[in-house]
Amino acid sequence: MEARPNPFNPVVHVTFELARPVNGRVSIYDVSGHKIAVLAEGRLERGFNLLVWNGTDANGRKLGSGVYVTKLEGEGVSASVKLVITS
Repeated sequence: MEARPNPFNPVVHVTFELARPVNGRVSIYDVSGHKIAVLAEGRLERGFNLLVWNGTDANGRKLGSGVYVTKLEGEGVSASVKLVITS
């Protein structure tokens, strides 16, 4: 799993590759472990996947500068990467 550009403002591209389709979720968390947003949920396709995050929470509010974590979790797969929002 990768994120580019990182640090970012206002948009980051999160990429990952799966060997097979899986039911899973890609979520954003703050450094305290609170879920901020869900980028994808359900069937994640085999191969290269690209998700775009615009630095907002689940309610569309813009988040402040800081460190966040994106996590991929699903049937036998997991990955994470730190994201840094700059002002």
